Amino acid sequence: QAAQAAIAALPPRIALRTMGLLGRGNAFLMHGIRRPSAAVFSRSRAASAQASQGQAWGQPYEEWKRLVEDFCEANSIGEETRDSVRALERTQALRVMG
Repeated sequence: QAAQAAIAALPPRIALRTMGLLGRGNAFLMHGIRRPSAAVFSRSRAASAQASQGQAWGQPYEEWKRLVEDFCEANSIGEETRDSVRALERTQALRVMG
C-alpha cells in the first residue's frame, strides 16, 4: 500500500514512467520480483532523476504490444482470445484494455 500511495503522489508523467506506461524499459507487470514495493520505489527514484536531468521518455504506451501480453496474462485470457487481441491495431488494442 505504501507503493500505491507513492505512485498516487507522483507527478503524472513520473507515475506513468514508474508503472511502465510511458517510454521503454519498465514493464507494467513485474515478473520474478521478490520485493515489488522496493522495485516501485526504485523505479520512481530513477524516473524522478531522469526528469530532473531533462531526459525524454518517449510516448505513452510505446510498448503497447507488451502491454497487450501483460493484460492477457493478468486477466487469464485464453490463447484464442489472445490471438484476436494481438491482431488488433494499436488504437483498438488500447481501447480493449481500457
